[in-house]
Amino acid sequence: MDTEAKAISVLAASEDPYYRVLAQLAYLHSEKAADYDRGGVKNEDYFPFGDTSYAQMVWVKALRLRSLLSAKGTIQNESVLDMFLDFANYAIFALMRTVKK
Repeated sequence: MDTEAKAISVLAASEDPYYRVLAQLAYLHSEKAADYDRGGVKNEDYFPFGDTSYAQMVWVKALRLRSLLSAKGTIQNESVLDMFLDFANYAIFALMRTVKK
């Protein structure tokens, strides 16, 4: 088991729900990264306008979440949980950029 998988496993086994959610976020990120990081395209390439790009993506995810929450049972292809996880991961991307500066 590589270091990343081990860390996710440790978080997932925690009794603290906060750490279990962090494990979900980390797992989702690693799964999606495998799809997005192809053909030489890096994570930063999806955010060409710096902080503005990150803020825009978080805003778009917030709008999508609002739309799903107002749908009240008519959601077809995406769960509210999926949207909260996406929202959190995009917020983490923005935090990573901010910390990196």
